[in-house]
Amino acid sequence: MDKNNITGVQYVPIYLLGKDNHVIEDYYNLRVQEGIGEITSPSIVDKGPKCPQCGFYKKFLCQTPLYFSRDTWNGNDICYTKDWFGQPPCAQGKWPIISPRLYRLLKENKIKLFSVMPAFFV
Repeated sequence: MDKNNITGVQYVPIYLLGKDNHVIEDYYNLRVQEGIGEITSPSIVDKGPKCPQCGFYKKFLCQTPLYFSRDTWNGNDICYTKDWFGQPPCAQGKWPIISPRLYRLLKENKIKLFSVMPAFFV
């Protein structure tokens, strides 16, 4: 990914903990930042009550494809959504969004065990 100038990700070394704490060569923790705004209409979202302390919804389930306003995207090849999806007891989290360029690179390099669904700009 680094040689293809993929934007939106930092490669952080992974350390083998112990006496020496040395770096494990060729393995990295990928750090991805938020880079696209809230989903917008025509997306249909089932929202639970909003927590007054943290501001997150107890339940946030999107029942349609994801739609975003184009001007909320920072242009990176990979980023996280601003919204947190899911509901307890399942894990809640931000969803990764990838560009068509990154999708094409993953397919061309025969990267497997990932799935995607389309998202749209309005």
